[in-house]
Amino acid sequence: MGMSLFNQYLMSRQAYESLLLQRRRSALLTSEEWTSDTTKRTTTSSSSKSTLPPVSKVPTSSPTPTQSSNMYTIKPFPQYNLTESGQENPIRWTFVHIDGDVLTPLAPTMKCKDYFNDVVAAKNNTFFIKYGFDNKCIPLQEGLDVLLTELVDIDKMPKMILTICHPEHLITIERATEDALLIHIPEYYFKNTYRISLLTYAIRVCNSKTRLSKITDIFTLLKSTIASESSGLSEYGRTFAGCYGWDVPYGEVMWWRQSDKYNSIDAPRMWGLDTIVHNNGVNGWSCSGIPLAVEETV
Repeated sequence: MGMSLFNQYLMSRQAYESLLLQRRRSALLTSEEWTSDTTKRTTTSSSSKSTLPPVSKVPTSSPTPTQSSNMYTIKPFPQYNLTESGQENPIRWTFVHIDGDVLTPLAPTMKCKDYFNDVVAAKNNTFFIKYGFDNKCIPLQEGLDVLLTELVDIDKMPKMILTICHPEHLITIERATEDALLIHIPEYYFKNTYRISLLTYAIRVCNSKTRLSKITDIFTLLKSTIASESSGLSEYGRTFAGCYGWDVPYGEVMWWRQSDKYNSIDAPRMWGLDTIVHNNGVNGWSCSGIPLAVEETV
């Protein structure tokens, strides 16, 4: 397999910063830029703006359009409910469509990250309604734009996210409102339900008072200020993810996998597919019959 992806996170800080510069991705912000009230950023996006001045606090769940000075207008949220279980971590996700400086929510704000698995299904032409979410709302485009709200430390969050994502598939980040971030998740993370589950788990852990220096930190934090969010992965799930990183076996050919018999290749239209896919994250893949590699990467 060559150098494991997780070992790439052990590169020197200088090499990592050099990589960010080479990629010239939009909104790759340094910690110094995010500590200023008059944060400035550079971007190649036609829909983004050049400065982020402070604005009055805006409720992100407002049912009416919300305008932030030099930021975004957020259109009304869809008026229907999702069926979700409680989450200890306060982070909330909203799938959005960007049109200039206007954000249109595609579904209600979510607290459960398993809906991202339903997005993977939509990108594989598999449509269903699960727990109130109709994945036909997902646009046919590269990646997905997501509004993040209920953040513990919005100034720290961008740098944390850049720390945990794949260095060759960076997430772009910008300030949407005073208390919300707008991120673009590249198509790479929607290759399979394992990968998007790992990413959203890591982003959720970033929403804490804990400082992460590399993605592998999330597998060693059991009880801390992350509000017990590590319980989202089983002990074996953490070992499994630490072993394979972003490139899980079968992940290039299967977009979901429950076992050797039940997966996107051998049972593409099996009964109960919506439930299986919705819950088919890192834990599901770790219990699907894939043995651990001889040498763990973390």
